[in-house]
Amino acid sequence: MRYNLHDLWQKSLKMQFNFWAQSSRNTADALKLLEKSGLFPGAGAAAGEAEAAEEFWNYLAKDHPKPAFGIDKVKIGSKNTDVTETPLKKNPFATLKHFRRDCKRNDPKVLIVPPTSGHYATMMRDTVKGLLPAHEVYVLDWENARDVPQKHGEFGLEEYIDTVREAMDEIGGDVHLIGFSQSTVPVLAAAALNAQDQGKKAPVSMTLMGGPIDTDAAESPVTKFARQKPPDWFEKNVIMRVPEGYKGAGRKVYPGFLQLAGLMSLDAEKHGKNRDRLLAALRSKNTQKSGKIKEFYDEYLAVSDLPAKFYLDTIRDVFQTAALARGKMMHRGVRIDPAAVTDTALFTVSGKKDEIVPPAQTEAAQKLCKKIPDALRKNIVHDKASHYDLGSGKIWKNDILPELTAFIRDAAKARGLTHDAPPKPPARRSKTPKRGGA
Repeated sequence: MRYNLHDLWQKSLKMQFNFWAQSSRNTADALKLLEKSGLFPGAGAAAGEAEAAEEFWNYLAKDHPKPAFGIDKVKIGSKNTDVTETPLKKNPFATLKHFRRDCKRNDPKVLIVPPTSGHYATMMRDTVKGLLPAHEVYVLDWENARDVPQKHGEFGLEEYIDTVREAMDEIGGDVHLIGFSQSTVPVLAAAALNAQDQGKKAPVSMTLMGGPIDTDAAESPVTKFARQKPPDWFEKNVIMRVPEGYKGAGRKVYPGFLQLAGLMSLDAEKHGKNRDRLLAALRSKNTQKSGKIKEFYDEYLAVSDLPAKFYLDTIRDVFQTAALARGKMMHRGVRIDPAAVTDTALFTVSGKKDEIVPPAQTEAAQKLCKKIPDALRKNIVHDKASHYDLGSGKIWKNDILPELTAFIRDAAKARGLTHDAPPKPPARRSKTPKRGGA
């Protein structure tokens, strides 16, 4: 019922605003209603700016569908190379995709496992684009749970770990794993299980970026929230059934709109500043600036429902009990032992300004994987990085990506593998200095 009410409330607000916005003198009233609704605090700040306010509201109220990766070319050295997004293996909850480059290079195979935390895998577009010139890139693209029919059953942490391991099998050969945020726990679990299973091949390397490996190591707003209530409270209060009109009608989910509200509240100041910047750009008709802000929020406001079992498993096993770190996480009756990982190189990456995952939670993986030789370890805590900077933007491109590329090739070399050298980035054209007149 609450999911239905959310849909109805959103449509109702949009209809009311569109009706009132017919008269510019009532646009301010429409924005004040939006502010009172709690859906977007501070919207009333646009009152009196009729045209900008109307565009602002219509942008927020529209449905933000699943974005496309949209990567059809990549520059390798000085050459623009075609890229084809190719599905390799699919189950109802995820599709393994290969970003196939139209070139002949012998580069390391990298499997990116995006988090299932409300946003789509395309939030890691910068990560994919950054790695493509020097790597064969594969991505697990998670489905929106509201679009998965009930007949396909439940999907929890065990199924998530299975999906990662099956993706490694499908890719074959020597794989480098990259997990970000929530996905780091099942990524480490999958690597450990492959190390424990003599019939499986351990990944060559594993990079864990901003992940809650051990939530006992440091408190965060997310951990604090998750530990305030018992597991059954979450099941009763935030789990909803998908309403009619969706393929997954009747399926129990943790709705994406609830996750979005929670994530935005963790960095409310930043989003408030972006709201003001967007309004200012709309008022001044600066389409370049408003377009850049919208480009980020087109991605950020597009949210996906999480399978109920996966959400509840994560609350209990990751945030409440830190089961993997305490040696109590089980998978199909087998206890997961990170100490079984011995020859997989480990790279942990954190941001000192991370508002979601404190560095200590990620760095804990180094202690858990205690049998990895020191020569195969690396840890970075970036002084200026927040959570999403670790895989996107300038900090990712300029500081973290070069370290990761070098780490992956060093790990491959230690395993006795040979690859082409990373292509050199094209030289920047220097600006010709202006000559002053006599």
